[in-house]
Amino acid sequence: MPTIVDVTVTTAGTTHSVTVVPDPIRIPTGVHGPIQWQITNPPSEGWKFQRQGIDIVNPGSEFDHPTGGGTRVFTWNNNHTKPGQFKYAVRVANDAARAEIDPTIMND
Repeated sequence: MPTIVDVTVTTAGTTHSVTVVPDPIRIPTGVHGPIQWQITNPPSEGWKFQRQGIDIVNPGSEFDHPTGGGTRVFTWNNNHTKPGQFKYAVRVANDAARAEIDPTIMND
């Protein structure tokens, strides 16, 4: 079963901000498998993940098989072979704007 992360885009005037819940993503020792980010905004708003919609900094062999650019759901597989903290970027766009945030994954 995947670890689910909700991604929400908030608009105030011409400014767009992204929030993710949970942040940080905490993965307990011994748990591995997919992490799945889902855009919670209504589909009518047009938000989708960019080509590198979830971009993990230095994933090494801990994370592999990213899929979902251009869709409302993005997935990485977490091999979770060791504890560590991993920064990542969430990048979304619609026809008129782009937005991003840099949260954290914690493999305990």
